[in-house]
Amino acid sequence: MQGMLSRRRVSRSWALFAPLISLAVLLFAGGCGPKYPKCETDDHCAEKGEVCVEGVCQQCRDDSNCGEGQRCAGGRCEEKPECSTNSDCSDNKICRSGRCQIECAADADCGSGLNCKDNRCVDPLACATTSDCEAGMSCISGRCSEPISASRSMGCDYPTVRFPFNEATLSSDAKEGLQAVADCLKSRSGTIVIEGHCDERGTEEYNLALGDRRARAVKQYLNRLGVSNGSLDVVSKGETEPLDPGHNESAWEKNRRAEFIDR
Repeated sequence: MQGMLSRRRVSRSWALFAPLISLAVLLFAGGCGPKYPKCETDDHCAEKGEVCVEGVCQQCRDDSNCGEGQRCAGGRCEEKPECSTNSDCSDNKICRSGRCQIECAADADCGSGLNCKDNRCVDPLACATTSDCEAGMSCISGRCSEPISASRSMGCDYPTVRFPFNEATLSSDAKEGLQAVADCLKSRSGTIVIEGHCDERGTEEYNLALGDRRARAVKQYLNRLGVSNGSLDVVSKGETEPLDPGHNESAWEKNRRAEFIDR
């Protein structure tokens, strides 16, 4: 009889505490998972329509989590850029802020001394050979100039300094040509402007900086050869004055350069 009473007491005790135990189990299970936006699996982010990326709920892990025409960047879906360089654009447009745009519609849209031609800003005096210039002018350092400009150089032969893609270092051939320039400049007075140029690839801001590095590389080498620092100025033209307006490697090779202009 006493055993039966004991079992009854246990049963009543279990009936009393079982709901409390179940509630504790549920609370414990619910509190185990990480708190948003932290996560361990994609399931922890599913309620927000997101995925788990390195322990944090993000909108996307890769492009497959984004819609058509979008890409995953830094865990967020964003519109894919239309272009990254000018070569990605057609109809003579340029790449700005990821979109293909016309560079100009009129001369007023271009910088000083530039004209708008076929929606691109060009130097009206740019040339590859004298045949590109008007009568009575010669192609000197890539620009159409009156013959007097050549006589003012006192016979100095200014070579065009070429550069590899995205580089501002001088090749051995370039250094050899600059030696002759230095020897001539040291025997004359006046100021020479060194212009740095780039091809069309890259942003306008980047190419202005690259053109400056190219011009300064030439100036620094001439300084080491004994040319007075005060007789040399530098200016960057970036991609604004191409010798060849084409959109291929042959044109880009011509446009990656530094040139000398008599002042």
